[in-house]
Amino acid sequence: MTDRLAQHGPALRGPFACEIGLLDSGVSIMVRYDMTAEEKRVSLAFFRTAAGGEPVREWLQDLAKEERKKLGEGLKELEYGWPIGMPLCRPMGKGLHELRVSLESKREARVLFVVKDEQLIALHGSVKPRRTLQNRPTVDG
Repeated sequence: MTDRLAQHGPALRGPFACEIGLLDSGVSIMVRYDMTAEEKRVSLAFFRTAAGGEPVREWLQDLAKEERKKLGEGLKELEYGWPIGMPLCRPMGKGLHELRVSLESKREARVLFVVKDEQLIALHGSVKPRRTLQNRPTVDG
């Protein structure tokens, strides 16, 4: 894709350039979309303790690089697409929301957050094993 973008000049370069192929007609369309701060619907902030710590940021930094990247993509999608529903984001009630990201290691990452005054405030992050049909609780009748 990079070589094809280079042929079409600087108007189609950048980190958010993509190529969409229309298979039926054989036509390819080049699209460029630059996300700038002006296009964000909410901006990300991390909850800060009285001692100045940012538990969610610290938790993110302790994750593996690929896991941080996936969570970063989810947070970015929230910033630019808010409000977003399932499967990425689930309302928990009373203004609390949950970012839901599946990780490669068969684990699920969750970030609890609130949105206030056009700020998405990350409150808590955790990783749990992915639930499967084999390990889900059942109700005996």
